Amino acid sequence: MATFIGLENVQAVARVLERNIVTGPAWTMADELERLGIKVETGIQNQKIYTVFAGKGGETRRKKVGDVKESKLGYFFERVLQCRICVHRIRVNEDYFVEKPAIVDINGSAATTFPLTEFFMKEQAKVFGKDVFNCAINGKETAEGEGLGMFDGWNEHITQGINKGEINQAAGNLIPSGIFDLPAAEGDSDAYNNFVEWHTKWNSDLKDEKTFVWLSISDGLAIKDAYEQKHRSHQAAVNLPNGNFTLGELPNVTFCPNPRMKGTRMFAFKYGVLVLGVDNESDKSFVNVLPEPSRDTKDMVFQIQSLFGTALVDYTSRAFVTNGGVNEGVFDSGDYQKDAITVTANDSKLGTVTIKNGNTPVENGSEVEPGVTLTLTATPATGKTFVKWSNGQTNATINVVTTGDPMYFTAIFSGE
Repeated sequence: MATFIGLENVQAVARVLERNIVTGPAWTMADELERLGIKVETGIQNQKIYTVFAGKGGETRRKKVGDVKESKLGYFFERVLQCRICVHRIRVNEDYFVEKPAIVDINGSAATTFPLTEFFMKEQAKVFGKDVFNCAINGKETAEGEGLGMFDGWNEHITQGINKGEINQAAGNLIPSGIFDLPAAEGDSDAYNNFVEWHTKWNSDLKDEKTFVWLSISDGLAIKDAYEQKHRSHQAAVNLPNGNFTLGELPNVTFCPNPRMKGTRMFAFKYGVLVLGVDNESDKSFVNVLPEPSRDTKDMVFQIQSLFGTALVDYTSRAFVTNGGVNEGVFDSGDYQKDAITVTANDSKLGTVTIKNGNTPVENGSEVEPGVTLTLTATPATGKTFVKWSNGQTNATINVVTTGDPMYFTAIFSGE
């Protein structure tokens, strides 16, 4: 018989998953981080200082007896990665953790597991991971009361670098580029030619490295299509399984179209320049479930908390270059207090879900004012079965009242 598994068991599941969950996107979005050339550093204790050596160049030559030449070594500078507390906190009910425990065999001995409770926590980890990742791309740390921006993301670091004069044309890490419009006619290769012209102006050290290029999806399509227009009879772009692409004439460049990049900004960098840091060993990083009976004696609060930060470690021209374009994406806030409702299916192939406010459809993930009654409907695919909602209710259509906290529901379907 399925029953509430008890607070101690819920907390035990949280402790088992905690080590992975608090690393955020490093666990839930590892493939995307690898695709985009992002280096993850765990175990950072609040902050980390990176020391970078910027060489001024020199001259290598045969030794001539008696000849002395002064050395232009360069200089050191420091970059700081500062971690900030990020919180994902929602109100849940005992009904979320109603299930029949599963007994599994582990090394010849029986062990009890709670698969639905694990499923719920892993789904919350995905939401938390995506929020942190979005902030890492376009985040902006804000003052108290300004939307709870979690920390500055890489696009904000670039903007600040330009505003401070650290990234500029004289330094060679800002090189304006041409326009990247889709080919207007057969044989139009302007977008690709403009990229090549930009690429030829990079620091030679950067051109010798394996580089990642972040750009909008539209700019990526324009460059790729223009390249194929130029070589339409014998050479095409190579589309990689992860969504990146390469061009035969530029073997060291990997293009990374990024749906979170909006506008004209483009930048290239070698691996290790963009760092996502997590202070996952601090006692401030945890996953927990605690009673919260102020509204209902069965209510609890589920909370994920961890510390994250980003760094643009080396902005010298040998490691980084941008075209100086504008990133039009609005900054991502980590305000867990916003009243958004998210409804998913455990497997989209088994069934679909809808949200309505009366007869009006509600977009999934949108914010709804507190006190609104919404209708959630789970529709199984042909030959499949609706089992129950993640809150324990077994009717395919249910009504929920928004509370002022984020709300998450999963329709569980079966293919058997």
